[in-house]
Amino acid sequence: EFTTIRRRNADVNAAISRNLKEAERAGSRLRRVLGDVSLRLSTKRQTSFVQRFRSFLGQRLARGTAGRALWDALSAVAVLYEALVLPYRAAFTLPDALARVVPGAMGPDYACDAFFLLSLICRCAMKDDAEERQSRGNLTEVLDAHCVGARYRRSRWLWLDVLAALPLELFYVVVATNVERNVVLACRLNRLLRVGRLSGFVDAVLRHLALRRGVRVSKAEKALAAVYLAYLYVNHWYACAWFA
Repeated sequence: EFTTIRRRNADVNAAISRNLKEAERAGSRLRRVLGDVSLRLSTKRQTSFVQRFRSFLGQRLARGTAGRALWDALSAVAVLYEALVLPYRAAFTLPDALARVVPGAMGPDYACDAFFLLSLICRCAMKDDAEERQSRGNLTEVLDAHCVGARYRRSRWLWLDVLAALPLELFYVVVATNVERNVVLACRLNRLLRVGRLSGFVDAVLRHLALRRGVRVSKAEKALAAVYLAYLYVNHWYACAWFA
């Protein structure tokens, strides 16, 4: 039996030696695999600005933190603002007032655009330190399998946020030879795609209030508020479309 164990150990050592030699050979498949892993490991060890930025986001904006709740609350307020103002401006802005509205009175709109663009960047870069600690010692953690940003980039919400963040009005200004300001306002309606994320933002805020502050909202109250808001906004959009 001891002879069998020794033979197996010798076979394992020989296999390791062959793999090491294969990894040293340029162009080999094992060299490419190990090279990618070593590159990612070395990148993880660096204390660069990007790494510190991602760690900061993971600490301040992770789920369950007050920063994340505030972030989601601001996102919900911005979505409600855009859903109310953008159709109104596109439908009811008179031609003689366009010169004052575009771009003079659109400061809050541009602030919402900047906020959601920053939110998109942060969501792609954010890494949850709590999840990193749970998976420490696992190679999948090193390769970002537990990265919040990686999961966000694989989700459908990324494409919705990207489509909603596209500056279509700038594309129109660049392409069109005769720019019409009312068309510029209509090109901003792609921001309404963010309404699909409103429920997630509100749920995150309510969950934080229930767990951290003890403020609980029943499902009936939440459903009543959702129906009331839907009634107001659908009628508002219908009126804007009717008088446009």
